[in-house]
Amino acid sequence: MNIKDCRVKCLQNCSCTAYTNLDIRSGGSGCALWFNNLVDIRENPYGGQELYVRVSASELDVKDETGNKIVIIIIAAIAVASGILIVCYCFCKSRRKFTENHRQNDQNNENQNQEMELPIFDIATIAKATDDFSMKNKLGEGGFGPVYKTTNTSTKFARSNKSELLDWLKRFNIICGIARGLLYLHQDSRLRVIHRDLKASNVLIDNEMNPKISDFGMARTFGGDQTEGSTNKVVGTYGYMAPEYATDGLFSVKSDVFSFGILMLEIISGKRSKGFYHPNQSRSLIGHAWSFWKEGKLSELIDPFMESLAIYPKYHGFVKDKGLDMADSSSSKLGSSSVTVNEITFSLLEAR
Repeated sequence: MNIKDCRVKCLQNCSCTAYTNLDIRSGGSGCALWFNNLVDIRENPYGGQELYVRVSASELDVKDETGNKIVIIIIAAIAVASGILIVCYCFCKSRRKFTENHRQNDQNNENQNQEMELPIFDIATIAKATDDFSMKNKLGEGGFGPVYKTTNTSTKFARSNKSELLDWLKRFNIICGIARGLLYLHQDSRLRVIHRDLKASNVLIDNEMNPKISDFGMARTFGGDQTEGSTNKVVGTYGYMAPEYATDGLFSVKSDVFSFGILMLEIISGKRSKGFYHPNQSRSLIGHAWSFWKEGKLSELIDPFMESLAIYPKYHGFVKDKGLDMADSSSSKLGSSSVTVNEITFSLLEAR
């Protein structure tokens, strides 16, 4: 009889309290049973024989419940720790997102303040423009005080200063200087640099009216043969962004060239792209220029305050009238003669 048969025999008798092998040699054989009290048992510290004691089911349930409690406690501790980690992660992520949005809003506000470029007049100029704050020029009164309309004197004063400051030759030199700066960034620099935020407020003018491209906080660099990149976070100034960059986040040297084209339109027309308004049209500045091009009236895009100046852009310079012969402005027409500022031709492509 082996130990399994001995176990079955003990379970069949309710008085059986323990069992073991009768002979432990050769794996054990025989069966020894105990009834009621355990007698004739001695503890041997140097080995011995295994004794199987029969206990009540309630004692086993207590042990199982204790084990289950330990498992539950461990699982609960892991769940609580995981929950704390998830909450901390979500809090840090939301805080970082809030900080980025706050920084972006500050930057947008700064850009808006830069783009507005509101003129500042002294009290003498304002008094002269309103005829010493005459009641006939008073339009009404708001929360900040009375509102007056100005005469044409102040407008002519501001416009005359603008024309004096930027005649066509100076504007032409500014355009060429910006183009040279872009050429350096895109071609001559060790790493190709994409500015991504080329606009009027990011072009600095020194005392001699020489332009310098500034603010490279949003710039990206390309190395090797890389020619374009993409981003999920579009940054820059609307009104100067290329369409593929504003919608899909794709940027390349073409993105800066598009911004340069908008900037050149601003310089030639004397109007700003951002916030451009025309009383009879609901177009942007580039749409306004394109409508002139289709109608063959591109010369009307030129700032009218340059008409009275001696130096004025000819039609075969930056602005090409559609009705004129294109051959007159071809490079072959120049021959070996020296190139003047108005003999440089820019080809206009179909609008996107």
